[in-house]
Amino acid sequence: VAFRGGAITGMLVVGLALTAPTGDPAMAALGMLAFAVGGMFTARLITLPVRRLVEATRRVGAGDYQTPLSGGGAGDEIGQLTQAFEGMRGNVAQQQIDLRRQAVEDARTGRPNRPRFGHALREAIEARASGGAAAGLAVVVLNLDRFKQVNDVLGYAFGDRVLQAVAGRLRERLANGDVLARLGADEFALLLAHSDPARALRTAQEIAASFDHTLSIDEQTIDL
Repeated sequence: VAFRGGAITGMLVVGLALTAPTGDPAMAALGMLAFAVGGMFTARLITLPVRRLVEATRRVGAGDYQTPLSGGGAGDEIGQLTQAFEGMRGNVAQQQIDLRRQAVEDARTGRPNRPRFGHALREAIEARASGGAAAGLAVVVLNLDRFKQVNDVLGYAFGDRVLQAVAGRLRERLANGDVLARLGADEFALLLAHSDPARALRTAQEIAASFDHTLSIDEQTIDL
């Protein structure tokens, strides 16, 4: 009786069908027809939504968090349960996306992290070893002097903004196919995908020269 609309009607119709006089064929036929119609309403309002919920639960259990659950617009208890399940599925799906991104991306700068940089470097080396790429490659690694003082004096939140500004300045030195990563703390690395020793040296010199100009963040001047 907790369900509204057709579900209650179906339950009442069952009672009518059971109490119909057995000696009157017309009344018996009418009762059977009403019973069938009530059964269809019950299936539409309860059985099918519950079946969809069961199927969706199995998909989530199998690791499918992307397929949305349809048919959750009703305002009854089944509809509310469907909407709650769909909200949970969406939250879990977003959490999975965030976890996959965190596995390969530095949270402070949005750049590839150390594992992702190592993977890119291995791929580049293997491509050249197999003859798939003719150009050379180089790796430039650098760290920031006095960055600890920035954190100690101005706080970690401000230090994060300094890291973002540094990443932005380094990004200006990238060519097509290059990779810029934050390896951790104050350490960055650049994978120069199409490089020779001359370009690697020139890029390192340009990076050093670019930090002759101070960073300005919130009217604070940072010299790194």
